[in-house]
Amino acid sequence: MGTDGTEHRRLRQAIGRPFSARLVEGLWAPIQVLTDHLVDQVAARLAQGNSVDLVHELALPLPLHTICDLMNIPHPDRATIHQLTTRLLTPATVPAEREHALQQLRQHIHTQAQQSAAKADTDADDTLTADEMTEAGILLLIAGFETTAALIASTLLTLLSRPARYRELVRNPSLVPAAVNEAARLEGPVALGVTRYTSTDITIADTRIPAGQRVLLSLGAADRDPHRWPQPDQYDPHRKPERILAFGHGPHYCLGSHLAGLEAQTAITTLTRRLPHLKLAEPPDAISRQNGLFQGPAHLPARTIPSRLPCAQVDFS
Repeated sequence: MGTDGTEHRRLRQAIGRPFSARLVEGLWAPIQVLTDHLVDQVAARLAQGNSVDLVHELALPLPLHTICDLMNIPHPDRATIHQLTTRLLTPATVPAEREHALQQLRQHIHTQAQQSAAKADTDADDTLTADEMTEAGILLLIAGFETTAALIASTLLTLLSRPARYRELVRNPSLVPAAVNEAARLEGPVALGVTRYTSTDITIADTRIPAGQRVLLSLGAADRDPHRWPQPDQYDPHRKPERILAFGHGPHYCLGSHLAGLEAQTAITTLTRRLPHLKLAEPPDAISRQNGLFQGPAHLPARTIPSRLPCAQVDFS
């Protein structure tokens, strides 16, 4: 993220191979199996009359287990990985604790990389150094599940806050990709925090910014630009398809955009098919937001009407 030019292309090429659109398409089946398993658990709890937190029961575990599967991280380590990344991303974490969490995470990734290399049947890929492999692993972990979890949760909150939009997807699943894209435009995981450096002197809104200056960009503001998006603060999945900036642009375009899109679309399609009468268990304005780098709901309590649960999901014992 902090490199450009030849060095950036070298790192991106080495790290980005598994995340190409073609290879990601091959992940659909295991992602669907995992999603079905998680939704089975959600449906079982709903059938007992309980409300379910869709963040912790679906939006978080789906991308967490997917990226950990891709990186060969054992199941017993995954809860620890999540705890460490949460500590890293929470603003309230004191610097010493954040540094300790980073070192622990670095050790986890380094150990896993060594074990994977030792088990490999062929010579290890020497495109990256050991340090580069470790740092790449940390980046892929954080960007690979925290952002996608926020995207899935924000999409669900957007839809369930507008029940007619959720029912629309129940009737017409082909609209799911557009619905996810519009939710990413309106409530993208990274609203503020993209750092760039000016290559020349520029002037924006009568403010002169000299060359070499660090600037902080707001992707959320760009995706609500009224000059490009009519009524930009409204959720409208029927907008004319346009390229959004939620996943960035140019050489630093998000490596995992295809994977994130596949996971979010699979989650929404499966929920609307399996639980067509899902609804929020709290008013939208009562749902707390994440307190960290990525924006999205911290929890998302949902319920359904018991009499409308599919019979196969009701326990009559």
